[in-house]
Amino acid sequence: YGFIHRALQDLIVRQYGEKEWKRIIDKAGIQEESRAFLLHQSYDDALTVKLVATACEVLGSRMEDMLEKFGEHFFQYCVDNGYDRILRVLGSTLYDFLFNLDALHDHLGSSYHGMNAPSFRCTSSLDGNIILHYYSLRHGLYPIVTGIVKTAAKQIHNAEVKIQVISVSTTSKGKCHVQMLISQANSSSSNATFNSNTAITTNNKVRIKVGTFCQAFPFHIVFNRDLKITQAGNSIRRVLKLPADLPTANIHFNTLFQLDRPQMRFNFKNVISHINIVFIISTINELSDSAAYQHQPQYTNHSQQLHRQQSQMVYVHESDSMLFLCSPRFSNLEELTQQGFFLSDFPIHDTTRDVVLMSHIQRNRRDLVQLREQATNELQILEIKLRADKKRTDDLLHSILPIRIVNQLRLAPRDPIHERYAMVTVLFSDIVGFTALCSSSDIDPLQVVRMLDELYLSFDELCNFNDVYKVETIGDAYMIVSGVPDPCFNHANKVISMAFDMMDVTKGVLSPVDKSPIKIRIGIHSGPAIAGVVGQKMPRYCLFGSTVTNASKVESGSQEGRINISETTKM
Repeated sequence: YGFIHRALQDLIVRQYGEKEWKRIIDKAGIQEESRAFLLHQSYDDALTVKLVATACEVLGSRMEDMLEKFGEHFFQYCVDNGYDRILRVLGSTLYDFLFNLDALHDHLGSSYHGMNAPSFRCTSSLDGNIILHYYSLRHGLYPIVTGIVKTAAKQIHNAEVKIQVISVSTTSKGKCHVQMLISQANSSSSNATFNSNTAITTNNKVRIKVGTFCQAFPFHIVFNRDLKITQAGNSIRRVLKLPADLPTANIHFNTLFQLDRPQMRFNFKNVISHINIVFIISTINELSDSAAYQHQPQYTNHSQQLHRQQSQMVYVHESDSMLFLCSPRFSNLEELTQQGFFLSDFPIHDTTRDVVLMSHIQRNRRDLVQLREQATNELQILEIKLRADKKRTDDLLHSILPIRIVNQLRLAPRDPIHERYAMVTVLFSDIVGFTALCSSSDIDPLQVVRMLDELYLSFDELCNFNDVYKVETIGDAYMIVSGVPDPCFNHANKVISMAFDMMDVTKGVLSPVDKSPIKIRIGIHSGPAIAGVVGQKMPRYCLFGSTVTNASKVESGSQEGRINISETTKM
């Protein structure tokens, strides 16, 4: 989900800066419109791995170190986003916290479809420490768990722990199975992480009939050490179509159900070893086709849906049996009806009724939140595109009109813009022999256009370098001015410097006739002028007055390869 990617982004930005995160997503090839990860949207695992691998490459970090650092930050990110309350109530000790971690992930997996949440279970080592078993379809990501457990132990239980990976293997179902030895570094006795069982006193005079018990607990199963089912609740019997004489029916638990959590081999001994944790089981689809049911066809499961049961195992000492107290898991009302259940199947004291109704409401709310996130993301993408379009428009306008004039037009588009300048310097230039060049039948017009493009591109760069304003080009004539639109006292010096640079540039531009450098002549004159925007359909910023006319005449009187300067400019 996008929550993972947001946490990774937060880690990189906080520790390395926004620029490094941009380098990572650029190198990972994430498109601009996909960079705003949505919290409630699922993403392909390959994208997550690619982001982490790219981060390691860009930051020069080992994959294991980066994953553990991410695990540490991910826990803190969950706390910062308000999930610390649910984490703090998982258990009063680290052992209880880890024991209930699997139930939390199962809840998240049922709430967020496609999550593929990992599974956890705990056992004890010979010296009393904890062995955490981690199962996941995502291989190689277990260092994240190491970082999470270390941070959780420190922040929630104020305990410094050491974690050692004992073994890494693959289960028959293709899941990665990692065993981690967890010991407390700051505790004199690691047994402090384990809960002690407290003996209770029972009243043996209180009796309850089997029929009453099956009605009060409609979702329960009792099985013996051979996993043979000897008793079941009324709702379980109805949905699975179990016979009334269960003790003689010889139906085994493994023929009806498969264990989803915890990840272990299901037998009586292992159940007793994990008696205090939540068990998640599901019915086996198409039981009539299984080998275990071919000798008892009258007890078939006609439902094609997968029933999931969340349960607690209770050891019944009197009959040496296991009482499986369970409750079906549904994500919405549609799933409940599809699997053949009704709200009346649940006893009044069972909060599953409320949970199903609330989950239906929460699902609608989550859908609305996801739609809102998608709409927000689309608006952000549109905003980015609008900014890019605006920049291109501004660049185009600034190439036609001065920046100050563009801003004035935006504020008052209908107001005429005209300004009078006391003293400016104007430059005209043209190419010697250009008319004859264009009229020659031996010259391709495209060659002339390419020559002008090469020349004017160089002149445009020189305008920026010398801080002068290009007014317009007409054919081979190139007109610039200094002192407009921003007045300055050294306008003549800027234009003269520009003229010398123009002469130097022309030495590298060859004529298409004889491949020799082209020749230009330049005229410069200074004086007052009027400037303004003319036209509405194709507005231009133009200069008017005798100074412009005289500058054109000074250019006409210049010689090939020479700069002609008027007396006014010299002064």
